[in-house]
Amino acid sequence: MKHITSITQRVPSRADAVQDIICRVLQFLADILGAYGGQAPLLGYLTGKCNIPEPNPE
Repeated sequence: MKHITSITQRVPSRADAVQDIICRVLQFLADILGAYGGQAPLLGYLTGKCNIPEPNPE
């Protein structure tokens, strides 16, 4: 069951190219909207999902 080990890893895996592009586009849209003084809760939620915290060094 390879899928179980990949889900339960402590360190999240790096995003592939498509996920990275999606996150960059979402961040760009959020920045443009924020520059005009606007805010979109859904856009904020989605960009929050792209920000995976780095693990603390041991």
